[in-house]
Amino acid sequence: QAILYFNQQGELINFVSNDRMATSDMKSYPFSTPINAYKSFGPYKLASYGETIWQYPDGAFTYGRFRMKMVRYNVVMMDLGK
Repeated sequence: QAILYFNQQGELINFVSNDRMATSDMKSYPFSTPINAYKSFGPYKLASYGETIWQYPDGAFTYGRFRMKMVRYNVVMMDLGK
């Protein structure tokens, strides 16, 4: 189960769930993915920056920061195994 948060413009600004297990102690802690920037990529306005954060009892731990720099649409994938 997750809670999705949206701003007045209808943009997703956070995703919070309690169903993720921390590998350090195999306990569930709140996990969030706040998004604080949107940018136009071609015809679409997409999230361009987000983080992944564990909410541990002793404080928040940000273990990932992601910035989208480019989007390619309708990319054809080739099977390189042949």
